Amino acid sequence: SYLDLTAPECHIQAPWLQRAAMDNLEYQMEFNRLTGRQGETQPAVAGSDGVAKTEEGYSWTQTEDELELVVPARCDDADAVVTAKDISVVFKPNKVQVKNKKHSREPLLVSIDLFERIDCDGCTWTIEKGKNKEVKVVLTMEKVEQALWPRIEN
Repeated sequence: SYLDLTAPECHIQAPWLQRAAMDNLEYQMEFNRLTGRQGETQPAVAGSDGVAKTEEGYSWTQTEDELELVVPARCDDADAVVTAKDISVVFKPNKVQVKNKKHSREPLLVSIDLFERIDCDGCTWTIEKGKNKEVKVVLTMEKVEQALWPRIEN
């Protein structure tokens, strides 16, 4: 069933909205008590707390303000050295793409339809070199809305 709310009832200062967070917390605590899970907390949101969330072909972390994406820059030729000139990164408000020109069979490394919008002007990328010619593309994206995302992809 649906509720019809008036504009004042939807205002941030509405009494029911002010109580909602505390009511939810009390409900969770009671549920944990009943199920023997006292003292447990909810797991952290994916990619938060500095712990990278690994997906197919990339990993990512987030804060409320930013999203960091790490993409291995794989190559056809194991002896090839990947440089910034070989990488193409496209930032769009709801999408990000990373291509590697040195990977002739599959130049597209990742193409992600993002969960929420990013500010393209606040996005940067860099190359991170590791051991054995391992190269990663590190993208830093500024979120339009400050919030933790439950996932990276829409």
